[in-house]
Amino acid sequence: MDKKNEQLMWKYCTLMLKAMRLGNGLLNITSEEKMGTILQLQALIVLDEKSRLTVGELAKEIHSSSPGAVQLVQRLINAHLVKKVSDAKDKRITHIYLTKDGKASCRKLPSIWGKKLCDANIFDYFPENDFKTIVHILKKAVKKFEAKKNE
Repeated sequence: MDKKNEQLMWKYCTLMLKAMRLGNGLLNITSEEKMGTILQLQALIVLDEKSRLTVGELAKEIHSSSPGAVQLVQRLINAHLVKKVSDAKDKRITHIYLTKDGKASCRKLPSIWGKKLCDANIFDYFPENDFKTIVHILKKAVKKFEAKKNE
């Protein structure tokens, strides 16, 4: 990668991180919405995509420490969003699954986040094509990251 592309990539990464950090406050889900923090939402989304994971696998997916993931899973269990089930063949292994409430919460995410973003008037100044371009670029980036991760 040449110097110009390195600088562009660095700018992309810093802007994405800044947008995520600033957006955390805007997208914070209230207790009435029974969704928790952004990290909890991330865990729910990963579990929705993967259907079942161990705590260690979840920790890797959300880039958390194992002790942090244990606490996170316990909060999600207390909120009745996930459940732990022992492996049928090896009782030392515990899998985490979304509960019915957890799955329902995941289905509500797009409308909740969309409403919060609209209420914040963040995107009032961007034409629809800009959104489509951003989504297209992010999908490509995610595919590349997933391909690299699986190498």
